[in-house]
Amino acid sequence: MKKRNYFSILLGLGSLLVLSSCGGEAGGIKDMDNEPNNTIEQAVLLDLDTVPFTTKIQEKGDVDWFKIKIPEQGYYSIMSSNVPEGLKLQVKFSEYKQWEGSKEKDISSWLDIPATIHFPDSGTYYYVLIDDYNDAASPNAITLKTQFIKEFDKFEMNDNVASAKTINIDQTLQFNIYPKGDNDWFKIEEPKKKGYVKVMIKEQYEGVKPMIKFVQYNEWSDNKISDLLDWTNFPAAISIPEKGDIYFYISDDYNDAATTKPYTLKVEYLAEMDTLEPNNTYKMAKEVKRGDTLSIAIFPKADADWFKMTINEGDSVQFLSKDWGEVIAPKIKIFTLNENGELVEYADWDGFPRNINVTKETTYYFTIQDDYNDACSEDTFYVVIK
Repeated sequence: MKKRNYFSILLGLGSLLVLSSCGGEAGGIKDMDNEPNNTIEQAVLLDLDTVPFTTKIQEKGDVDWFKIKIPEQGYYSIMSSNVPEGLKLQVKFSEYKQWEGSKEKDISSWLDIPATIHFPDSGTYYYVLIDDYNDAASPNAITLKTQFIKEFDKFEMNDNVASAKTINIDQTLQFNIYPKGDNDWFKIEEPKKKGYVKVMIKEQYEGVKPMIKFVQYNEWSDNKISDLLDWTNFPAAISIPEKGDIYFYISDDYNDAATTKPYTLKVEYLAEMDTLEPNNTYKMAKEVKRGDTLSIAIFPKADADWFKMTINEGDSVQFLSKDWGEVIAPKIKIFTLNENGELVEYADWDGFPRNINVTKETTYYFTIQDDYNDACSEDTFYVVIK
């Protein structure tokens, strides 16, 4: 997931714009004489919330330029009807740079209509309409309807990591996933506690599936963004890193849906419930021995708990476990180290109880994870080594 950085683009508008009243001059359609408007300098000025108006792709290769004056941050939408057979309209938005070599500075790619663009500032903007391959034309008029909606998400613009809005742990807020392709970035300034940040969303809207990704950001490093936790569903949690701010961003899972309805987001702090953390890699493995009873938690999602033990007696080891509930399904995998200090698989993933044959004076590493790494629980459970 992969987003635009300056402007949000909606490919498909749904019910925001309705053309049911458009049925000719009597129905409120403005029959405009737009030509010539084949260049950005010839762009026809439109009112923001104009009545439906007409235009034509009169010949192959014909383009129609329009300009609009946006009064404030917000959303501008275009919808069409009565498109002649064989034509497929596309639109591209630009700024006009009168004193530069290329007078058109694109602020969007070519978009299928209906389309919505998110303007971050007031100003004069331009857009051009074409047939998608410039290989079709028609003498019949096309009806267009446009609409401007002022900003309703108080956290915009926060579409990239550099514009992330700072929020607090234990804060509740509202934001919007709109238009399609929208990214909403937030930042939690360096937490001082050991534990977890948990992020929850209350609402569910049909067709939209919000997902979240946690990262850290260092504008001075070569790789400015480093993942803390890849895209995951809500609720989601992340272990608080030893240092640095926590960033996260939210979008629809495939960037192909949006809603003007707000989401309520809650951020809360969870104290560390697993006293053996941090042990998320084999190099951080906690030393254990036969006879130990471990109290651990698989939390957050994708958590891996690593341990190591040296066998001093016996030729087998048994791992028992209980009280993990119905949310997770823990499995265990065993490793040894080769002469180069690299992990080598000794026994593949399997559930509990687990018995393995062992060799004296050998150190074994084992990790415990959820079976598919897609579930977690804040509750601790027990693992007994016999």
